[in-house]
Amino acid sequence: MKTGELNKTIGIATLTETVTDGDVTQVDSMIEVIRAKITQLDGSRYMNAAELVDRAVYRIECWDNDYSNNIKIYYGNLILYPIRPITRNNGQGSKLSEAVILAATKVGAFATLTDEEMKYMMTVDLAAGVNTTITTPLTVEPYNVEFIDSSGNIITSGLGAPVLTLVAGVYVLTVYSADSLTGVKVKFIY
Repeated sequence: MKTGELNKTIGIATLTETVTDGDVTQVDSMIEVIRAKITQLDGSRYMNAAELVDRAVYRIECWDNDYSNNIKIYYGNLILYPIRPITRNNGQGSKLSEAVILAATKVGAFATLTDEEMKYMMTVDLAAGVNTTITTPLTVEPYNVEFIDSSGNIITSGLGAPVLTLVAGVYVLTVYSADSLTGVKVKFIY
């Protein structure tokens, strides 16, 4: 990444979450202001078209300061949340590495610095080699579902594509796991 391409200023806050009876309380760290290259993308390449309603997807390139996947990005009057795990590349001519973040936010009249994202988290066990069905209390369709291990990392391998269906007015998630996993946090963003 060429330093001259870092022509935008963004703020990144790391999020710490606690769960009480399924409700997520979120605390932001101090905002770190950095330079980045930002490109608005055609989000349909990264999300299913049905999930893209009222969302704008951005590709953010910046130097990696050991960001976790649990961050919030302030860009102008938008608040962006990662929709995929952060990709890290070795920077040319530098010992620093580059981070590429795909993030989304609401668009239109409500895309302001009010935090419009809603979250729900639950802990489940996934059996090996079978589809696990998880019934949520959610009546609004989540646009993102993350599976997080006990170390706080997003699980990126061994899981099939999750399928959300509306059953009796609430959303039900079905997911296949190749391995037996216990204590998996499932985070829904809607």
